[in-house]
Amino acid sequence: MAVIICVVGDKGGIGKSTWARGMADVCRRHQIKAALFDADWISRSLFKVFCLKSKDGAVVPLNRQDPRAGCILYDIHNRDLGRDFLLNSMGVPGVDIILHDMPAGFRADFSRVMGISQHEQALQEFVASCRSISIRPVFVTPLTPHWAGHQTAAWLAEAVSQTATVIAVRNEQYSDDQFALWRNGDQARFLKAGGLEIAMPGLDTQTYLTCDTHAVRFNTAGEHPALSLADKLRVGSWMRRFEAELQPVRDFLALKELPEAGPTPDLESDAGKQKEAVVQ
Repeated sequence: MAVIICVVGDKGGIGKSTWARGMADVCRRHQIKAALFDADWISRSLFKVFCLKSKDGAVVPLNRQDPRAGCILYDIHNRDLGRDFLLNSMGVPGVDIILHDMPAGFRADFSRVMGISQHEQALQEFVASCRSISIRPVFVTPLTPHWAGHQTAAWLAEAVSQTATVIAVRNEQYSDDQFALWRNGDQARFLKAGGLEIAMPGLDTQTYLTCDTHAVRFNTAGEHPALSLADKLRVGSWMRRFEAELQPVRDFLALKELPEAGPTPDLESDAGKQKEAVVQ
């Protein structure tokens, strides 16, 4: 059974696109059959990194993007800009994973997509619709120390975890002690409702910004000339840790082909080229 993974949150800047990019990299690296969709027309973070490009580096027009090899960009807020891709994506043939990176404000988005004003009912009907065509729904919601995200995770688990998988991803860009409010508050409510919790490793801020500026895939960072050797090694470390965090939920995410211990991205050839250029 294929899964549709919606990376969601009520707030922006919590790590949705970073997690989606990491997940997409894992799929592409291990040749897991996945279709990629970016619902954030403004930020388009997933699309910028995974879209198909021509040999001269130009982005292939949107109507010629193949989500199984590249990424589809659409606007979840606007039917004329592809809002129905969220539902229509479940008809993409030959894939095990359908991944949607969604913008902030997902509750209203699902209400618009389903045509149901009540948010909880809209989500439940989305889940029921998925299951009616043998698609397993998964919601991934990153967490920061901000209390609003904690309440979002708990609400989501209580709304749909009986019929869908809900995974909270603790963003370790923040220190462990900053999540005391989560551990002493909504975490118990979230877990009691059936939610699952993992973490997303932190990545050096400047390294992340360099990757973002040059639209570097984490998986192929070792081949990119814009990154220093230090950046490449930090990204390689991040990918190993990211894969390790997926292990407890691999079956829920349709990642059965993911090796139990994620191998190190091959940086050997590039590192060898750069060793002589390092100033001692």
